[in-house]
Amino acid sequence: MSEYAELKEQASGFDSLQLYLERKALRPDREKAAAQRIEAAYGDKFSWWLMESGLRDVSGYLDEYAQEKTMDRELRQRRRSERLERKMKNRDMER
Repeated sequence: MSEYAELKEQASGFDSLQLYLERKALRPDREKAAAQRIEAAYGDKFSWWLMESGLRDVSGYLDEYAQEKTMDRELRQRRRSERLERKMKNRDMER
């Protein structure tokens, strides 16, 4: 249990949205490389349809859809807050 407390302490300064966006940016290249390794290993028996089906299943198990929705909501909220702050700042400067 202490190792989780240590990890939690290390992660306390991280921005969850930034981490999510960085991971999302890296993911396509890693998925492509993994797909190429699997295709090479299976040769003629490889099926893109099965690969896509498996990715959907894994994504469902990891509940990535819910995580993506949560991060999208947080991103919209931050952008809204930033716009509001800029509006308030501009109003103050106009006075």
